[in-house]
Formats: sequence, structure tokens, C-alpha cells
Amino acid sequence: MQENKITISHQLMWILIVISFSISLVSFYLNMQEINFPKFITYFNFGFFFVLWLILLVEMISHKIYNQTFWVMSMFILPPFTVLFYMIQRQRLKRLASKFTTPKKSELS
Repeated sequence: MQENKITISHQLMWILIVISFSISLVSFYLNMQEINFPKFITYFNFGFFFVLWLILLVEMISHKIYNQTFWVMSMFILPPFTVLFYMIQRQRLKRLASKFTTPKKSELS
């Protein structure tokens, strides 16, 4: 059976993440200034970021990346920072994973 991997373009993920973080920053700034900001936008943004987080988590698990365990664990420890740093390092991590793969026991025999 053929394995289907869903991939999302790097540019599209960056656009979605920038939108999510900019809405979060505007919401945070307006709340600090005690200006009324619609709560549904904040809740929508939280849900939107959670969907992006899930997409990246599934990508980390399904694709071969360098230090995969570290990246998956850090998604649970520091989610907002990990999303940004992973997107910056995404191509490099995939390239390193293909470069440093260890052969399976069946391939050695």
C-alpha cells in the first residue's frame, strides 16, 4: 500500500504563524492598555494556534527530522517558542536527518 504524507508548504505555515502571533501581540497589547478587545477573537486565535501546533506536531512525528525526540518533547514544554524555532530550522532538520540516518539491521546483513 502506498504511504500518503500530507505536506504543507513552508511559506503557508509561515504566513499562518505570523498571523497567529500578530493577533496574539495585538490582543496582549490592548489588554495591557485596558482597551476593550473582543474576547471571541482571542479565543479564535487560541484555537487557530492550537490547530497550527497540531499540524506541526504531526509533521514532526511523521517525517524524519534530526533530534526528533527533542523537538516533540519541546512542543509540550514550550509550545510558542518551539513553533517559531522549528519553522526556522525545519529544512535544516530534514536535511540533517537524511544525512545522519543509521542503517537498519536488515540493511547491514
